[in-house]
Amino acid sequence: MAQASLCFLDEGNTRVKWRSSGEVPVQCAQNLEQMVEKLDVSLSRQQTLVAASVRTGGAELRERLEPYFRRVEICQVKQDIADLHLCYENPADMGVDRWLAMVAARKTTSDAFVLMDAGSAITIDLVDKRGRHQGGLIQPGLRAQQKSLAQLSERLAVHLSDTTDRPKIELGCSSRAALLNSAPYAAAAALTQIAQAAGVEPNRCFITGGDADLFREYFPSACFSGDLVLEGIAVLKSKGVHRS
Repeated sequence: MAQASLCFLDEGNTRVKWRSSGEVPVQCAQNLEQMVEKLDVSLSRQQTLVAASVRTGGAELRERLEPYFRRVEICQVKQDIADLHLCYENPADMGVDRWLAMVAARKTTSDAFVLMDAGSAITIDLVDKRGRHQGGLIQPGLRAQQKSLAQLSERLAVHLSDTTDRPKIELGCSSRAALLNSAPYAAAAALTQIAQAAGVEPNRCFITGGDADLFREYFPSACFSGDLVLEGIAVLKSKGVHRS
């Protein structure tokens, strides 16, 4: 299949990203409706869309997007694909975005690696050099944690009402800084501990997601990518992996 005839889509909890295969920019929208408005339908109706979503079920996603594409394929988590074995007893329990990001990272290295996706939730996964997933963690993302804390008391809500400050990976010298910094600090500590315990080299730590840039200064040797899920979809398609 010609490269131009493919389009990859990642529907996350807070935004939609997609791109045609090949060296083309990633496009973003807040939801599927906004994405459809941005489509060049004369092009998309010639393309096969390969989509992954943690927000919309496969059948509904296909029904909503089939009018705009030649064909729609939905990614589903599968065991022992792309040299990756999941430790989950039921692989379908894993979010497809976590799986695809690991598929993309595994494609680039035969060493053990740790992958952190810093999005609406923060996930951290460890994969050994044999491609065996050793398990992972899921914790609230930055905004989810702040929202949860703000609901505990009016005083905490006041500290979090000003959104001008950027969280940092350091101890806070005010209540506001302590609140803002807690989620990225905890995530950085978890990533560091997991990597060190498993003997993973710093340059085999992969960091992706909307808040990935917060960690660049703290992990200067890590591999950063904003689009590992899309890259994982491309890997699956290149291997001819069956999708529904």
